[in-house]
Amino acid sequence: MALYDFTAYVDKYSDLSSVWSKIKDDTSSAEYKKWHPLGATTKEAFGKLHYDKHGRGAGRKLPDPSAYPSVTPASPTYKPPIPGSPMDEIGYARDAVSGSPRLGVAPDIASPAQRTPGVEELVEWRMSRMMRQENPYTQQAVKNTKQYYNQRGVLNTSMAASAGVDAAVKSMLPIAQQDAGMIHSQAIENQRTVNEFLMEDYKTKMTFRLTEYGHMMNTYNSGLQRSHEKNENSIERAWKSEQNMWDRELSIWKDKYKTEVTKIAAMSACHANAMSRWSTNVAAIESTKEKISTEYYNESIKNAAKTRDAELRACTRR
Repeated sequence: MALYDFTAYVDKYSDLSSVWSKIKDDTSSAEYKKWHPLGATTKEAFGKLHYDKHGRGAGRKLPDPSAYPSVTPASPTYKPPIPGSPMDEIGYARDAVSGSPRLGVAPDIASPAQRTPGVEELVEWRMSRMMRQENPYTQQAVKNTKQYYNQRGVLNTSMAASAGVDAAVKSMLPIAQQDAGMIHSQAIENQRTVNEFLMEDYKTKMTFRLTEYGHMMNTYNSGLQRSHEKNENSIERAWKSEQNMWDRELSIWKDKYKTEVTKIAAMSACHANAMSRWSTNVAAIESTKEKISTEYYNESIKNAAKTRDAELRACTRR
């Protein structure tokens, strides 16, 4: 049997809402004195009474019962969350680094500077140059030796001749050694400077290469981090959206369930009131049983039962 919402019926018409406000709030009002004794203790009861007495005849419309849910509240449906699939951490890491910058090959290092000692660095070569007859050192050494041996009267001997050469060698050997050593040291220093320059040049190129690679890796890692945070935020937004949807569904279901339970409670109260009034009527009839005829007694009991059944049917139609 269809259920009609007599509370919505009262709310639909402003004059009925005004009457109900007076019934509810002012016990001295004419509206209260008229309707309350008839059972208008709730808005729904007042709407039912008014519709039966006046509304139906006046052509007032009840809200469409099809717009309201069934009296039996529906149970909520639980949908378990979709289980997440395990993440392949190794595969994820491989994919993440697949686009990372590559350092590439190291810069070419230049070949070290090498050298072969020149003849000017050899004492032998310098001595041979200095032992020439036109060399002033040689001439002076021979002259000094001849004077020495001439004073002793042995100038024309073989010993005097060889002594002149020996004196020249002894005089020029330190000079030749010093000159050759100086030239050799300078050549070695030049070679070391060139090789150090080549090494520093290589280090500089390598430092620039590593610095550039570091910047590229930092940029790449920053991009990965932003992508990760974007994905995390997207997942969080999707989860919150899903959660909000279920919260709204739950709220709607709770409101509907509360409405239906309220209707059921009102119906139960209506039934209880009808049975209570019937019991009161029967008790009143029983109290006068000795004073009335059997026919009148039976008719009164019958009428009380009819009234009870009519009220119970009215409760079911709500």
